[in-house]
Amino acid sequence: MKSVHEGQKDHACDKCEKKFTQKPHLLVHQRTVHECRKDYACDMCENKFGQKSTLIKLFFFFFFFL
Repeated sequence: MKSVHEGQKDHACDKCEKKFTQKPHLLVHQRTVHECRKDYACDMCENKFGQKSTLIKLFFFFFFFL
């Protein structure tokens, strides 16, 4: 709870100065920023994304606006 209420960030990236409140956020950062991984590809276009949530946002865009 200290991470939420006090802004405590215990999980630091070993490649840059960025710190995170939760270890999964650190792991996503390392995978997408430092390893340049984009594991989520769109079936409708050629775009690839580092996070599944970004791909889902693209699907909603296609569904509602195209």
